[in-house]
Parts: sequence; C-alpha cells; structure tokens
Amino acid sequence: MGSVRALILAAGYGTRLKPLTDRLPKPLLPVADRPVIEYLLWDLEALPEVTGILVVSNARFHDQFAAWLGKRPRGKKPLRLLNDGSTADENRRGAIGDVQFVLESLDDSEPDHLLVVAGDHIFEIDFRSFVSAFRDRDATTIGLERETDPRELRLCGVVELDASGRVVNFEEKPTYPRTEILSPPIYLYHRRDLPRLAEYLAEGHNPDAPGHFIEWLHLSSPVYGHFIGGRRHDIGNLESYRRADAHFRARKAGPATA
Repeated sequence: MGSVRALILAAGYGTRLKPLTDRLPKPLLPVADRPVIEYLLWDLEALPEVTGILVVSNARFHDQFAAWLGKRPRGKKPLRLLNDGSTADENRRGAIGDVQFVLESLDDSEPDHLLVVAGDHIFEIDFRSFVSAFRDRDATTIGLERETDPRELRLCGVVELDASGRVVNFEEKPTYPRTEILSPPIYLYHRRDLPRLAEYLAEGHNPDAPGHFIEWLHLSSPVYGHFIGGRRHDIGNLESYRRADAHFRARKAGPATA
C-alpha cells in the first residue's frame, strides 16, 4: 500500500466561536484540559502506516501553534508545522487550497498517500479500520456516517454509493439531500490523485470545503466510502464545544480512542 502522511487542517479562523478564537485557534482550544489537536494526534501517531504528521496553520495563529509545539513532548512520529501565509478569513486559502499548499511545500517526487482530517474535530473511531478499507480498495477513500436529520445533511457532503461501496454521486451541502449518508472531514487520498488537486484549482473550482474536490474527483477517478462508526465531535460553535468538553470530562479526560 505504501506509506501514508497525515495532514491536520488547522488554518481556519473560528468565526463561529468568537470571542474564544480571537486569540486562540480552534485546534488549540482545551477540551477537558487537553487541546483538540492532541486527540487527533493520539490516533494518528498510533497508525503504523503513518510516517509523519503535518499541521497547516495560518499566519495569524502560527505563533500559538509554534508555542504549543515547542512545549509538547516529542511524539511517536515526526511532526511538522507549516504556515499558509493567510492573515484573515477574507484572504484564507480554503481547505483544498491548504492541501495543495502543503503538497507544494513538500515538493515530493514520490509522494505518500495523504490522510487529511479537520483540526477542529475529535473522532472516537477506529482509524485502523479506515486505513484498512483504503488498503483493500487501493483508491481514495472517504469517511461516511449515516444521518437522518435533513438539517445536518444540508450542512455536509451527501453521498450515494453503488453495491461495491464506490461513490457514484457526491453533492456538497445539497438543498435536497438524496440519501442519508454524509461525509465528515476525513479523507485518505491515493497518491495518484494528489496531482489532480492542482488541476481542480487551476480550473477555478471552490477551494474551500474538501467535499467539493471529492464531488469533482469521483467523476473521473474511483473514490470509495467507509462508514467510520463511533462518535464525532465537531467543535463548530460554543454549544458543540461545551458538549465535547462535558463529554470528555465525564470520561475523566481519557484519550479519544482509549
């Protein structure tokens, strides 16, 4: 299958969590006294296929990430922090733009597969099962969940699958969802699809929500879905942040997959 590099997208500005995010980015907000990003790192560092972890921040919060990283004990895998240069929500690159920025910064002649997760989420899932599904398919694989609330479906990418689990339709934030299958922000891009990101952006497509790229990619390259199970915490607003904090405090601040 080859090696995998993990990328945590952490260059957002947390506009829905102000004033908490005026001076601190969402991935560094404490949940049960542990930064959100540490829950992700616990899982990613445990994956044998992952050879290194990348975190992409913006220029506004880069110093805060650097300070966090400087105090953090050395982890199991190499960890590299990148600054995408944006300074405000108005000039941010967007999630897809940040993935491409990272790829250009690496300048790999033989790129690894790339596992991309949103830095404002905590996943209580089996990451090993997700990587195993990718290995079996040997194709770009996206995480899936079942959701019956149309309001939630309209805020996410909505997916249709064939009998083999291949994505046959993907619509980002649909007005009228066609299924009850949504795509949370966890993607494992096959190395052969990584050059397509530059093509996608060059055509002028939306650089923001990662689902837009999958919506475009699945039309010309195989993309499969894997139901991730477990629980997902989207630290999107003050209410969801408080819920996550209460949940993990009730678990005595144990690691997300402990």
